[in-house]
Amino acid sequence: MFSSVIALVLLPLVWGAPDPTKVCAPDVFQFFSYNIETDGSAQIAIDFKQKLLTSASPNQTVVQDFVKLKSYTFDASGNCQSANILPEQFYPQCLPARSTYIGEVFIGFGPNRVPAEAWETPYFGGTLRAAVSHQPGEPRYAVLVKFVNAQGIPFTNFCSNPTLNITVPNAFKIPDPCPPATIG
Repeated sequence: MFSSVIALVLLPLVWGAPDPTKVCAPDVFQFFSYNIETDGSAQIAIDFKQKLLTSASPNQTVVQDFVKLKSYTFDASGNCQSANILPEQFYPQCLPARSTYIGEVFIGFGPNRVPAEAWETPYFGGTLRAAVSHQPGEPRYAVLVKFVNAQGIPFTNFCSNPTLNITVPNAFKIPDPCPPATIG
């Protein structure tokens, strides 16, 4: 009896939850990312059509190519090293069906506050929680993202200044040669 009452109370919440597979980022965009734990920042550019991601910080640039499954890390002088990456490291354009809707949140306050939806999903052996913008007629962007890896280490990023184009010069250009990284 008690479980039936709980089911009746929770059922409308499940039925009323948004479909995570409809929460999608634009095909091409960039944003500024600030990591709260490391005090690091980077300009992030993503092209979902070409399956490319660039993270350009003051000291280094990382280009990830999810077609070739390679990551290229290089500094301002062009010194480059490549490494293999796993397909599951590339976060999908739309939230996976296994994502859980947490609820509506707001970033900021007053008339300028940004409505967002909070989501949680398993990701790369850990848990990803994200507040995704939800303004009618506007593209969806992650505003605040917290990833807790399998070891329990958190990475929290505040994402700002999104644009629907990529202005990072040569965002996906990889220096040649770019040999494999050596361990030792």
